Order: sequence, then C-alpha cells, then structure tokens
Amino acid sequence: RKYPYGKIFSHAIGITTHGKYGLEKMCNYDLLSSQTSAVQKIIDDFSDTEERGCDVYTTLSVSTQKAAYNSLSGYEVYNAKGEAGTTYYNRSFAVIADPNTGEIRAMVSRPSYDPESIDDIWDKITSDSSDSRLVNRATQGKYIPGSIFKIITTLEYMKENKNYSDFSYSCNGKATFNNFSIKCFDGTAHYSEDLTHAFAYSCNSAFSTIGNELNVSKFRKTAEKLLFNQELPLDMDYNESVFPLTKKSSQFDITQTSIGQGKTTVSPAHMAMIASAIA
Repeated sequence: RKYPYGKIFSHAIGITTHGKYGLEKMCNYDLLSSQTSAVQKIIDDFSDTEERGCDVYTTLSVSTQKAAYNSLSGYEVYNAKGEAGTTYYNRSFAVIADPNTGEIRAMVSRPSYDPESIDDIWDKITSDSSDSRLVNRATQGKYIPGSIFKIITTLEYMKENKNYSDFSYSCNGKATFNNFSIKCFDGTAHYSEDLTHAFAYSCNSAFSTIGNELNVSKFRKTAEKLLFNQELPLDMDYNESVFPLTKKSSQFDITQTSIGQGKTTVSPAHMAMIASAIA
C-alpha cells in the first residue's frame, strides 16, 4: 500500500494490517477480486503475472478533505513574551456530505496517524490511550450534541403544533422550573421571540420551555425516525446514537435533552445525515 496523502485520509481509507478499518474493510472483497476472465487467469498463472483487484472510486474530494483536515490543526499557546509555546491538537472531526445525494465529500478525524508507517508505530499508538488516534471520531465518536439537537426539538414542536408560526416567548436570559433554572449562553436575554428567532438565537430558555410542552413519547418516536437508538445506513464501523427520554423521565432530563444536553449522544456522521435530510 502507498498513501500519497499520509495522515489526511487515514481514518476514511483505513488500514489492512492489524485488522481492517475504513474503506479498506468496506471494499475488501472488491479490492481482492478480479474481473479477469477464467482463460486470462490461466494465462496469468503460467506467465507468473499477478492479478490486479478491482479499482474502487470514492466520493471523497481531495481538496475538501485537505481543507477540513487543515482547519482542525490545533492551536498554539504563546508565553508572556509572545513566543510560541506548546501546540495543542484538538480531538476533533469533520464530516461533509452532499445533501442531494448523501455522498460523503470529506471525513476527517484528529489526531491522525500515517498509515504507511502503521507497523512501526502500532505498539506506541495502541499503548497510549490518551488520544485514541485509531478511533474514527466521525463515525465512532459519541458526543453530547449541544444546540444542534434543537433542530430535532424544533421539528417535534412543529409536528405537534400546526400553528407553530404563532409561537411567542419572552426571554430574560433564563427559564426557571420547579427546582432548577436553564440559562441562555452568558445569560443573554433575547427578549421577544417567535420560533424562527428562538431557533436563530439558539435560545436555551425558549427551547427548554418548548421541551416541557412536548409529548415525550412522540418526541422519542420522532428521534427514532431520525435513527436515534437505531442502526444507521452506514457500512463503516460506527456507534449508535442515543435518545434517552421515556415517559418516566424527569423534568430536568426533558429540559436538558431539549437543548442537546443530558444523556443524549450522537455521532458526527449521524448528525450530518440529519442536517442533509433537512437541507
């Protein structure tokens, strides 16, 4: 194997030693199969000619992949004299898809590794669990979604309230419930909002209030239609996303889930699918 782009495509392409990962695993049969005729195979055997496997063409864009990889390069911390000090590399990821087709144009996970030197670095990267660089965070990561989950809360509110355009909320920077409060970012008050502005401002106060007005069973059903707690139509190794609410969930759990916090988890690839579906 030769990897002309080194670390940039490592998680998407994968490796073939120490187990198979990524596209190497997905396309293993094709890469090892030949469309050569039976007669040609006999000729090749007698002439000691190696058979060539099928070519595999992907939807990944080199320029997009490079841009995504470089944008996640980390940051430097400078000392009091303005001199560059330690460089910190983010545990980060990016998935870029074409909403019209579902084609994945870029899939990046950092920190990364050079697949061509995998045999030399295997013992080191498998013994160091601090950065888990073999994990494809784009598909195998399970993260608290945060405010992007408000997409789903909004969808459920619209389904339950056909007059959703009449929604109004007065935000003073926090919403108070029985024994706890939910604050907007930095306690910012958004004042009078319709649903469009509450969504645009990502207003925690409005969405935690919305969440408490929803039918939890219907909310869960909508999330599961969007493949939470379900298998994804993805051939790569991945972890299922989790939507935790049930009829027995507490008010606190409902408000947290409504703004993308709490016990809800999602993979970046799954969130890209949801965003593409809406787009």
